[in-house]
Amino acid sequence: MLVSARTPKTAFVLPRGRLRGVLAGLGVGCGACGGAPLPWAEPVEIVAGQLPPGPAAPPSPALHVEVPEGWGRADSTDAPKACADLQVALTVAHDDASGRAEPFVAHADAVLWQVYRAALEALLPSLRDDLRTMGPGVEPACATAHRDLVERAATCVDMETPCDLAPRFEVASGASMSSPALPPFDATCALAWGRDVNGELAAVALESAEVAIGYLDLAWVHWVERVAALGKLRDASQSICEQPAPRFGPDAQADLDALVAALDSPAGDAGLWRIHALDAPSTTNTARCLAEFESNAQSVAARVEDGVRTWAARVRGSAARVEETFSPPRRDGIVEVAGV
Repeated sequence: MLVSARTPKTAFVLPRGRLRGVLAGLGVGCGACGGAPLPWAEPVEIVAGQLPPGPAAPPSPALHVEVPEGWGRADSTDAPKACADLQVALTVAHDDASGRAEPFVAHADAVLWQVYRAALEALLPSLRDDLRTMGPGVEPACATAHRDLVERAATCVDMETPCDLAPRFEVASGASMSSPALPPFDATCALAWGRDVNGELAAVALESAEVAIGYLDLAWVHWVERVAALGKLRDASQSICEQPAPRFGPDAQADLDALVAALDSPAGDAGLWRIHALDAPSTTNTARCLAEFESNAQSVAARVEDGVRTWAARVRGSAARVEETFSPPRRDGIVEVAGV
């Protein structure tokens, strides 16, 4: 773990030593350092007072949904109204639950930003020093590209709210942290200079996400997971209602009742955070998933997501496997587990 010390005055200490291996794995950076310590290897200390306070824990993990009475008894002539009523009920419940989670989402994003900004600030002096002493062998275009990115990072450090380089906390498909795409540049530029700025920024974002995870209330993370599962139920019902002749009936009603009851249950949440490797070349202009919460297979969120597929297949009138309309959990590039 990256959290190497905690005291009443220090929230965390973020050592930079592991980044040597990360950058070496990207094929650039440390090979040109000649084995010398990284110039920014000092720990980054964050005073606890700098971290924004989090909201009170949710009063209960239960997420209540008012399903229209008799929804499953609708015949084909009543199907449009039954669908509309169900959509309204699921949308109202999802919007209400999302609204309740907003203070936590803002808090999680702010914690991630504070960690990232501090780490980025510690990295900047060595980057600027290297820019000033850049050798004549570096192409002018490469020098310009690196200088522009370093100055963007400097502007980022001076901002009070997350900048366009910062990783963000996201909840659209469950709790996760992602880093935005960085400007692409030719890998030969990094090799000529001896430093891969993109790679270093990506590594700082990854370690910042891992540290921030330790300061997030797990009760709220589970709430976000339930809200995401409810969103998938809402989306499935919308997809069903857009198709001709959905098949309602007692079995469909029972499936839906079971899903709603699971969301409204007071317990049953479990899972862990997965940290993703920096396995893509740093010259690729793509966003990166840094970490995501993976609910246990027996948790409420996971059981509801699986149940949505069964329910959707039944209402569509087919016992066959429902067409995959939801993104399965990412499992590629996972290098370690952080938190439970």
